Amino acid sequence: MKKPIDLGHGVSLIDVYDLGVAQRTGTYVLHEEELTIIETSASPSIPYLLKGLEALGLEAKTSKTLLSPIFILCYGNCRLFTKR
Repeated sequence: MKKPIDLGHGVSLIDVYDLGVAQRTGTYVLHEEELTIIETSASPSIPYLLKGLEALGLEAKTSKTLLSPIFILCYGNCRLFTKR
């Protein structure tokens, strides 16, 4: 797994290996007062997201906001993400 990329301005990008393909889809992490995660992939990518957060020294439970731009995936991803 690649290390998360620092995009500057308090934003990191985690490669979540959507469909098992590197650099296909990424999750954005906003390092603000309240940690925000913009998840753009499907539920099989959650383990990569969690490893990426760990590499950044963060935990999923510290996130106050999880945004998923794809409505159908939102519920499944939120359920998987919050179980950890």
